[in-house]
Formats: sequence, structure tokens, C-alpha cells
Amino acid sequence: MRVLALGPVAALCALCGCGGGSTSPLSLQALTITGGNLQIGCPLGPLPDSLEVTLTGTNGAPLSGVPVTWEVTGGSAAVSSAVRQTDQSGRSRVQLTLGLALSPIAVRATAGSVPPATFTVTSRAVSYGLGQTTASTLNATSCAFVGGSPFDAYALTLQGTQSFTVSLTSVAFDAALEVVEEHFAIGGAFNFDSVSGRGITNSFLKMIAASGAYGIAAASQNGAGGAYTLTTAAVPVYADSCLNDIWVTLGIATQQDLKPTDCVDNSGPYYFDHFQLILATGQSVTIAEHSSAFDAELFVHSTSGKSVFDDNGGGGTDARLSYTNSSSQAEVLSILPSTAIIGATGTYTLTIDPPAASSTVPATALLLAPGTSRHRMALLRSR
Repeated sequence: MRVLALGPVAALCALCGCGGGSTSPLSLQALTITGGNLQIGCPLGPLPDSLEVTLTGTNGAPLSGVPVTWEVTGGSAAVSSAVRQTDQSGRSRVQLTLGLALSPIAVRATAGSVPPATFTVTSRAVSYGLGQTTASTLNATSCAFVGGSPFDAYALTLQGTQSFTVSLTSVAFDAALEVVEEHFAIGGAFNFDSVSGRGITNSFLKMIAASGAYGIAAASQNGAGGAYTLTTAAVPVYADSCLNDIWVTLGIATQQDLKPTDCVDNSGPYYFDHFQLILATGQSVTIAEHSSAFDAELFVHSTSGKSVFDDNGGGGTDARLSYTNSSSQAEVLSILPSTAIIGATGTYTLTIDPPAASSTVPATALLLAPGTSRHRMALLRSR
């Protein structure tokens, strides 16, 4: 008697019941949420539990090896994997890391043609209005950064370009402030002490920001908790007295004034202002300085060590340059609008935009070379 071996196709038919029998082929039947729904999580951090779905077939048994697609469909968050196959128990899991959205966050899991499974997650960011003063307390129930320092998160929405100040004061802990755009697309700001090295532990910063959603982190730098007061004020922001506390974002234009009370390069003297911008990896920016009062000269210095400048690249006596962050991490740019004329003062407009594709200048082409003027090098060394 011969023994016949089933080939792969015949084996599959046997499992699915195809052939002359009456059993229907096995197919996907249901995708069910089995873990991680309705969680409340801290902004900028992962949820405590994974999001989990279980896939079953028409026979009610779990199906393994089937790809499940995961997608954030509402709010600000990121899944650890866009596609994750089901395991032997029919389960597919991903980790969700929250952004800064106030609204409920929605995540959808799909597999084949069965109805999708939708998760709802809530962020612990508290709605906050510009010009508001809030008193609260950092304690064991607060969110925490990596390393354990506690923070509270506030969600601020700007309807248009806005200049404002942010202040965090506390007698209980060393205050630290962070302001971050919701999708990390147009930069942010931070301050750890309002007067560095002078024993003052409150934090303060000025900001000129484009419209959009922002998160404010009221944090403790030394890990301690306690009462604090967070205050913002919608006020004109000017670079003056060389305090170096002004942050800007992409997509803004601001009118400023060069004065003898600003930062100064004594080799001239040449006066200049100081603005700071956070640029993500791979992100580009175009910066322009326009003035009818003086010959504009613009300098940019990054925390990665690159320094670029321009004198008349904006046409006439205006300055304009583009810069791309080609490093593997975010950079802080020091933007220094100045003048090519000794002792010149007057008004100017600083514009910060994403560059047009045709006008982007590689940063390597703008690197300062040996032999640059004493004025340019003095400005850059001063930062």
C-alpha cells in the first residue's frame, strides 16, 4: 500500500475545508481591542500599556502571521510600528508615544477587510490661554522626564504670529521652562534659570512664534516638587540689552531696532541683536534681514559648530542666507542680525521662513573660511 504525502496546496485545502466538503474556507472575521484603550498619558512620553488587538477567523480561533496596520488618525502621537503581524495568539501590539495635542488622540488598527478597531487616548496636557496666570504644584502624580524630574504640561494655541513672555517661579524647586511646537515642526524654546550663574532659580523667556499649537512644560530642574506659578503675557518682544533670552520659530517676521544698548562688537563698534531658533535634524531655514537704515549683515552660529554669514545676499544692502541642519540631532541656532557699517543703528525686519526649494544654499558653502574680517569673527566668537 502506498502512502501519499499532501503537498502545500492540498494541506491548505485540508485546513480550510475546501474540496468536496461543506465547510467554508477560513477567513478573517473580527479585529477586537483586547488591551490599552482609554488610557491617559503624559505628553512627550509613552503610554503605560501597549495598544493591543486580537484577530480571529471565521472558526473563532486566533489567526497568526497576519499584518495589522496601525495609524494615528487624530491628535498628536506616534506608534512604534506602522505594521505589526499577529502572533500565535492572534495579537498585534504597538507602543504609543504622545505628542502635545489636547484633543482626544485616536489610533486605528486595520487588517484586511474586517471593520477596523479604534482606540481613544487622552493626554494630560491642560488647556492654557495666553495671558493666563496658573498656580499649581509638582508632586508624585505629575508627569516625569527621563531621569525623574517632574513636570506639568499645558497646551497653548496661537491663532496668528504672536510675541509673548513666559515666566515660571517657585520657592520650592529650581524652575525649568520648555515651550515646544505640537509636531516639532517649527522649533521651540527653553530656559533653566532666568539669570545664569547668579543664584536665581526662576525661569523666564521671550518668544516670537508663528500660529499653531504649543506645549509648555513647567518643570523642576533638580527633581524636587512643590508649588509654582506659571504666567504668560502677550507683549511686544524686542532684543535689547543683549540679554539673549529671545526665541523665534519658523514662519515669523519681526521689526526690531539696533541701538547702542544692544550687543556690541567693540572692534567697530558694530551693534547686533541675538535670537535663538531650534532646528530639527534635516530641517532647513531661510533667514533675511532687511533695513532701509543701514547695510545689513547677518550671522548664524549653531551648537554643532557651524558658522555662516551673509552681507548682501538679499539684494541691495539686505542680507539673506539659508541653513540646513545636517547633524544627527536638533541644533540651537544663534541668529545675529548686525550691520556692516561702524556705529550704524536703526530699524530692521528679521524674517525666518522655510526656504524655497530653488533657493536653498548648502550650509557647507557658507562656512566661514580663514581670512574673514575681524568684525565677523568677533561676532561669532562672542557667542
